[in-house]
Amino acid sequence: MTGPTAACALSTMLLALACFGGALPATGAALSPEQVFARVSPAVVTVRTFDDQGAEIAQGSGVVVAPEQVATNCHVLRESSLIRVETAATGAAGAVDNEGKAGAPGLASRWTRSDATRDVCLLSVDGLRARPGALRKADSLVVGERVLAIGNALGFGLSASAGLIVATQMADGNARLVTSAAVSPGSSGGGLFDLEGRLIGLTTAILGTGQRLNLVLSADGVDQLQVRGQLPAPANAVPGPEPRWLADGDALTVAADWQGLEAHARRWIGSQPTSAPARVVLARALSETGRREEAAAALDAALELDPHYANGWDQKALLLDGQGNRSAARAALVRSLELMPGGATPRRIEAHWLLQARRLQEAREVALLAVRLDAGNAGGWSMLGAIDDALGRHADAARAYRVALRLGQQDPELQQKLARSLAQQGKSDDARTGAVPQGSSLSQAQTWHTIGSGELARGRLGPAQEAFRKALELAPELSPAWNGLGTTLTRLDRLADAEKAYDKALQFDPRNVEARANRANVRRGLGQPAAALEDARQATSEAPREAHAWRVYGIVSIEQKNYPEAVIAFGKVDELESSTPDDLASLGESLAAVGQLPEALATLRRAEKQDPKLPRLQIIIAKVLGNSGDTAGALGYLERAVAAEPSNAVAWSSKGYALMRLGRLPEAADALETAVRLAPDLVNAWVNLGETRMRQGKLGRAIEALEKAVALNPEALDGRLYLAQSYLGSRQAAKAREQSTAVLARMPDQPAGLGILTMAYLMEGNETAAAPPYARLRAIDPNAARTLKAQATRAGLSLATRLPD
Repeated sequence: MTGPTAACALSTMLLALACFGGALPATGAALSPEQVFARVSPAVVTVRTFDDQGAEIAQGSGVVVAPEQVATNCHVLRESSLIRVETAATGAAGAVDNEGKAGAPGLASRWTRSDATRDVCLLSVDGLRARPGALRKADSLVVGERVLAIGNALGFGLSASAGLIVATQMADGNARLVTSAAVSPGSSGGGLFDLEGRLIGLTTAILGTGQRLNLVLSADGVDQLQVRGQLPAPANAVPGPEPRWLADGDALTVAADWQGLEAHARRWIGSQPTSAPARVVLARALSETGRREEAAAALDAALELDPHYANGWDQKALLLDGQGNRSAARAALVRSLELMPGGATPRRIEAHWLLQARRLQEAREVALLAVRLDAGNAGGWSMLGAIDDALGRHADAARAYRVALRLGQQDPELQQKLARSLAQQGKSDDARTGAVPQGSSLSQAQTWHTIGSGELARGRLGPAQEAFRKALELAPELSPAWNGLGTTLTRLDRLADAEKAYDKALQFDPRNVEARANRANVRRGLGQPAAALEDARQATSEAPREAHAWRVYGIVSIEQKNYPEAVIAFGKVDELESSTPDDLASLGESLAAVGQLPEALATLRRAEKQDPKLPRLQIIIAKVLGNSGDTAGALGYLERAVAAEPSNAVAWSSKGYALMRLGRLPEAADALETAVRLAPDLVNAWVNLGETRMRQGKLGRAIEALEKAVALNPEALDGRLYLAQSYLGSRQAAKAREQSTAVLARMPDQPAGLGILTMAYLMEGNETAAAPPYARLRAIDPNAARTLKAQATRAGLSLATRLPD
């Protein structure tokens, strides 16, 4: 080395930059951005840091400021045990060693000096041949001046971005600059140059509150670092090799050993008090054990130590979401992506949120991006499988689960998911042979339970029963398998056996709410209404946010005509946003039954928007319209119900009743005859047919229909009244008296019953017996009594004239 260059190499570090400033033209003429990049980029390097196990921690940038000396940001170097510097020449040599040590490209570096207040550190790099450039003082800069930022943005190699000097300011005696030149993660420690190629400062941070505004530390004083900078703190002495903190923490996380993880994190913090990752791990352990406030404090401490630690922002997003603050959680996730645009973890978190919101196609796209970014992460593949399962793409889900298993995620839950996906494809044999894991009987039983659930979902009741029984052979105490067996037996109409299976499920797990709700449903079918209602009430008490339990409670309540409680139950289902059109129909029916007709109709209209062809819904809407006086509107819905389901006897009966109300008696009789042919035991249809025949004056046929109704249900009081009226019209006074007496035994003040009984006694010439029911009618409804007396007189019943007015 000769001439000025050799002289400078031997001079003090204080004078080095001034000497090497001669390497650039001193004409003051502005260069193009391309010329600036070509001239100064050899002096911009990539800085890579590794932990003591050889795992890469971070990438950043640096600027050659003197022979074998590189300036960079201190935050790039934190937690590092090994530092490598790469230039265009050294970075091309060799491949990265798996251990990140001797085989890694670039040059070994030592952290020699730091200015912690300015986040500027100096590295000594033996063998570095890149030439430094000239410095420019901050006080000579002008706002609006064009500049060029050069650094290793996003780890893609050196790149340049042009911008302006937006602001200059002094803070604690140090100059700080704000530029609009784009800066990305990986650019930290890179150079900001003017258009003469002079170094203005080191790019340091993205200003999150601005748009394309980035913080630059002035190059002022960089040439003083070797003399005035502080020596780096000595490494903590340890008695042996440093534990594999992250790897061991990951293992504890996979094992869900949260107490062990907390103890591990606290040991880590004791060993490395300034470690942000250690506090993030601690926050995870605290969060999983329900200590959210402590977890939040640990995360805040971690991000104060290192605001650029992307995984800390990921964990903060999860914590905030768990607290119900989704907007703040999203902001934290955006910050993570700003720091590490190629990060897979925030994508997995976002995919999970989208899955929870049932935005399945969007969730799948994000999950696919996550596995492309980190194909070796088993959790990402497991997430993709869950989304594909939710989309009904069971073959894709099975492939994703198998990848997760190959990557080492061997937990029983994943085995069960794979088994379910295979069973839902009809591949029961594959599910049995390929998805049942070796190991504990409980693990195998859980997978057989999952296979049974998949078969049950496909309606394959025989294979489902076989799988559930296999599960129970391996683990007789497995409550969910007893519940699954009970559900299978219910669908096979073996209700007594199903009840026994549910009894077993609750014996082994009294808080199995699904089994309790299912037992309530079975007890309905077995004619045990009180026991069914007790089960339903207990299920909703134990799990007030379990929609299935409230649904069964509502169904039992409707069957017992306890409509106020049915309104509460189906209202809860609706409140939990789990209402099906059928649930809304039941809620509307119950609201109508308690007299809330406007609310009932509004609820039924909601159901109609979801499923306008549901026959049951159309029948209930017709009933509400009929009760509101809109019989013609009701008939329209009933005609649609009959067209949609021609074998629905209830629809035919309701249509016949609407036609009768409209005076269209022949059509009504035809519809009701169809109803009783379809369902000979449908009491309401026989009552409606009897009333229609009575209005037609066909008393014999009316009596025939009404006697059938009363025989089917002696408690059908409307049927008895119409039968009594028909007997009276055919001069069968004794039979009319018998039916009206039966009604009055249940309803002593029923006006029609009192009137018919009075008329029957008058027909029999029994004035004495006629007097008491007539007096009662007169006390309850004087107008009805006067009308009765007039009718009896016109009918030639002479005793009627003696009745008081």
